Amino acid sequence: MNKLMRNSGIILCLLILFQSCISGEKSPREQLTDQGNRIYREYQKAEALKPLVRKAVDQQERTELARQGWEINSRLLKEKVADSLQPKLLEQRMFFSARLFSIDSSIALSHEYEKLALTLKDSTLLSDAYFRLGYYYDKVNAGSAAIKYDVKGLAVAKQIRDSITFARISINLGNLLNSLSNYSDAEKVALNALDYATTNAHKASLYTVLANANSGLGQYKEKMYWQEKGLETGKDKEGELIFRNNLAIGQYRLGDKTKALELLEELHADPLWEVKDTIFDSQQKAKSEWARVHANLALVRHDLGKEGSEELYQTAQRLWEEADEKDELTALYLRMAEFYEKDLETAREYARMSLQAARESKNQKATLKALHLLTQISPNPKAYALEYQQLNEAWLKEFTRSKDDFARYSFDVENTRKENEILEAHSREQQAALERNRIINITLTVVFVLLIIGGYQTYRLTKIRYKLKQSEAVRKTESRISKQIHDELANDLFSAMTYAETNDLSKPTYKDWLLDNLERLYIRTRNISREHASIPLGLELKDSLLSLISQYRDENTNILVKGLNDMDWAGVSEVQQEALYRTLQELLVNMKKHAQASLVVLQFNKEGKKLRITYKDNGKGIASQGTCAPGGLQNAKSRITQSGGHFKLDSAEGKGVKVEMSYS
Repeated sequence: MNKLMRNSGIILCLLILFQSCISGEKSPREQLTDQGNRIYREYQKAEALKPLVRKAVDQQERTELARQGWEINSRLLKEKVADSLQPKLLEQRMFFSARLFSIDSSIALSHEYEKLALTLKDSTLLSDAYFRLGYYYDKVNAGSAAIKYDVKGLAVAKQIRDSITFARISINLGNLLNSLSNYSDAEKVALNALDYATTNAHKASLYTVLANANSGLGQYKEKMYWQEKGLETGKDKEGELIFRNNLAIGQYRLGDKTKALELLEELHADPLWEVKDTIFDSQQKAKSEWARVHANLALVRHDLGKEGSEELYQTAQRLWEEADEKDELTALYLRMAEFYEKDLETAREYARMSLQAARESKNQKATLKALHLLTQISPNPKAYALEYQQLNEAWLKEFTRSKDDFARYSFDVENTRKENEILEAHSREQQAALERNRIINITLTVVFVLLIIGGYQTYRLTKIRYKLKQSEAVRKTESRISKQIHDELANDLFSAMTYAETNDLSKPTYKDWLLDNLERLYIRTRNISREHASIPLGLELKDSLLSLISQYRDENTNILVKGLNDMDWAGVSEVQQEALYRTLQELLVNMKKHAQASLVVLQFNKEGKKLRITYKDNGKGIASQGTCAPGGLQNAKSRITQSGGHFKLDSAEGKGVKVEMSYS
C-alpha cells in the first residue's frame, strides 16, 4: 500500500511538471526572480539619471531629470524589495529629494535612513546616515544638531575603520566649526582626520580646513604651509586652480601684496580657464571659481593702487549672480561697498545688498560684517547699530554653545564607547564561564521544584484563561510569571550551581554559603507561588484583602482603608472578587516599585447593587493622563472590564494616581 502511494505521488509530480512545461507557465521561484530583476533594472534606470542631474546646465532640465528619478524611486518603494536594496533606494531618494524639495525633506529621509541602519544593525549605513544628518542640519544652520551627528558619525566610522566616511565627516565638521569661529576645535578635528584620509581629494579638503582655521587664529604662516600642502596634493587641474588662488590670497594676508598680484595675474591668464567647464564637475562651480579669481585680483589691484579693479569686481558679481552663490555674493558686495568708499551712495547700496544676501542665506557672520559697515557709512545708523548689538550677542552665545556642544558630545560618545567595551568584555567573561560550567547534582532538586511550580502555574493559568475566554490579560500574567522565574530564580540558581562546582564544599564556609543561598531561593520560590496562588473568596475576602494590604504598609508608606469592614460581598461573583483582588494587588505593586508614594487611600463603597472601590496615592503619577499605561495597569483594566466592571484611571506626572473600579 505504501509503495503504491509513493508511486502515485511520483506520477502526480511528473504530471504537474509536464503540464507546466506545456502551458509555458513559470514556477513561483522563477516569477519572484523575474520581479527582483525588474525592480533592480528600474533602480539602475533611476541611478543613471543621477550623473545627468549633476551635469545639467539648465535649472529646468535639472529639475525635470530629478523628478523622473523621484517618480521611479517612489514606484519601487511601494513594492516588496529585497532587504539589500532598501538602503540603496532610500539613499537614491535622498539624492533626488535634495534637488526637488526643501532641506527639511532631506533631514526627514536621513532620519528614516538612520532608523533602517539601526534596524539592520549595519554600522556602515549608520555612519553614512550620521554623515548626511550632520550635512543637512548644517545646511539649515542647526549647528548644535549638526555637531551632534557629526561627532556620533566619527565614533561609528572610527569603530568600524571606515576611513573614507571618517574623512568626509571630519571635513564637514571642520568647515562647520570654522564657520562658527571655533577655529581651535576645527584644527583638532582636521589634524586627527589626516591619519584617516586615503585620497588626495580628502587630504586637500582637510588642508583647506586647516588653512582656514589658522587664518581665523591669525596664524598666517601656518595657513600658507597648509595651502602649499594642498597645492602639492591637488594633482588634478581643478584642485591646482583652486589652491593657486588660495595661495595668492595667503601671500596677500601675509603682507606680500606684490607676490600676491603676480600669482593672481598669472592665474588669471592661465589658458585652463578657457576649458573650465570640462575641468570642474559642474558649470556652476566653474563659474564660481572663475569669479573668485576676478574678485581676489580686484582686491589686490585696488590695494596696490592699480586700475582695472572695478571691471574685475563687476565680472565677479555677474558670474556669482549667474551661479546663484549667495554666500560668495554676500562677501563680494561687502568688498565692493568698501571699494566705493568715496561714492557713499553706491557704497551704501552694496552694503545693503550684502546685508540682504547674508540674511537670505542666514549667514550670521556675514550679517554682522554688513551691519558693522552700515553703522559707519549710513546717515542714520541707529537701527543698524541696535540690530548689530543684538545679533552680536546672539552670535557670541552661539559660538560658546558650539564649543560646549562639541566638548559635550565628544565626551558622551567617548564615555559610551568605553562603557560598551566594558560590557562586551564582561559579556565575554560570562560566556566563557557558562561554557566551562556543568550542572551538578545538588541543583537537580531545585530545578525539579521549579519545573513543578511552572507546570502547576501553567495548569492554573490555563483554567483562568478558559474562564475569562482566553483574555489578553492572562497571557500577559503568564509572561510575567515566566519572567519572574527566569529573572529572579534562574540566574541566582545558576550562580549557586557555579559556586558549588568551583568551590570545595567540604569546607564549612563554602557549604554554609551555598545552603544559605539555596534557602533564599526556596523562600523566593515560595513567595512567587503565594503571589499567584488561589485567593480565599466570599466571607474570607476581607481577611485576604487586609493581609494583602499589610504586605505593602511600612514605615515609609501609610495605607488608609475605609469601608472594608462594612462591605457586603453578597451579589459579587467570585470572578469579580478575584478581579478586584488582583487589580488592587497590581496597583500596590506598582505603587511600591515605581510611584514612591508615602500615602495610599483605599475607599470601599456599596450602595444597593452598585459596588465602587477607589484607589488613590500621592506618588509620582503617570505622564499619559487619562489613558491606561501599558503593562500591569493594562492587565488590571482588562480584568475589571472583562468581568463586567468599569475601570477609570486618572493621573498626571507628579500628581499621583487615582483609580476607580465599579460594578453595577
